[in-house]
Amino acid sequence: MQLLWLVLQQWLRKWSNKIEVATLAGGLPGDVDGDGVVTSYDVTALYNFLLNGDDSGIVNGDQDGDGVITASDITTVYSILLGNSLFS
Repeated sequence: MQLLWLVLQQWLRKWSNKIEVATLAGGLPGDVDGDGVVTSYDVTALYNFLLNGDDSGIVNGDQDGDGVITASDITTVYSILLGNSLFS
């Protein structure tokens, strides 16, 4: 039981760090990696985060403003790339 508790604590610690990353605000809408432009690299950074937990390309991942990084943020960036921005 103690091992299960330790594993759960590590998992919660890992994901609580991810939520802090997800709630960083500011910047250009759609610019996940903070390079000043919205490109496919921004979508890739979100996929890498969601699939692999790699937050190295995330500066502003919470694109829909719900406080966490989810597939909805990917949809928002795709929408911006296609010119259907929710922010225009």
